[in-house]
Amino acid sequence: MVVGTSCDDVADNGISWVTMVVVVGPRRQFVAACICQGDAFLALNKFDLAKQSYLTSLDIEPSIRHSKSFKVMFNVLLYARVTELQEKLAAGNKHSVRSGV
Repeated sequence: MVVGTSCDDVADNGISWVTMVVVVGPRRQFVAACICQGDAFLALNKFDLAKQSYLTSLDIEPSIRHSKSFKVMFNVLLYARVTELQEKLAAGNKHSVRSGV
């Protein structure tokens, strides 16, 4: 990583690169690019965008749905989303306790 750049900058640059590959790459690379893009979005906690990237790869190549790595990827996405929702719920509960609701 270049000194002075944040992880978000690196991930954003990765998303831009992947987007270019998606536009010009052949089918297999297109699927791989969508998966990489989903991984980058997942790292940025942009779960809806990650899900969309993963679903796009499934639209292109439905057979990957049965691969072990794809199932693991979706489980990680699901776990991250559930964790995010639990944190929001906990924050909301703290707020309601403080306000006396």
